[in-house]
Amino acid sequence: MYIAQTFGTSVLMTADKADKQRNYVCPGCQNPVTVKKGRLKQAHFAHTSLQKCQALAEGESAVHLLGKLAMVDFFEGIGGRVVLEPWLPEIQQRPDLLVTFDNRQVAIEFQCAPISAERVQRRTAGFAKLGLDVV
Repeated sequence: MYIAQTFGTSVLMTADKADKQRNYVCPGCQNPVTVKKGRLKQAHFAHTSLQKCQALAEGESAVHLLGKLAMVDFFEGIGGRVVLEPWLPEIQQRPDLLVTFDNRQVAIEFQCAPISAERVQRRTAGFAKLGLDVV
């Protein structure tokens, strides 16, 4: 994964800017992650334990990651409370963002890779089961 949460805060950090001396957690499952930086591989975070995290996709593109982070900034800037890729166990899905304005929640998807219309409909139906608006 390319983003993690600075331990004890809600601050998100990209792996390329992360300090190896600081502690980070997965923004989804809140378990510890380690910064992996080297000369051969792209900087990333890896879960410290081998537990199964359903929260974040490890192999997302840079465009997808940057788009999500830009949307976090945008929605927070207009007063929304944003959760990045929350795991919704009731439907076994996670939107890219879950934004709350007052008491209304909106699932935001930032689709970068081609997927079928049927798959989009299945995702949208899952969010609708929870009463979420979808963008």
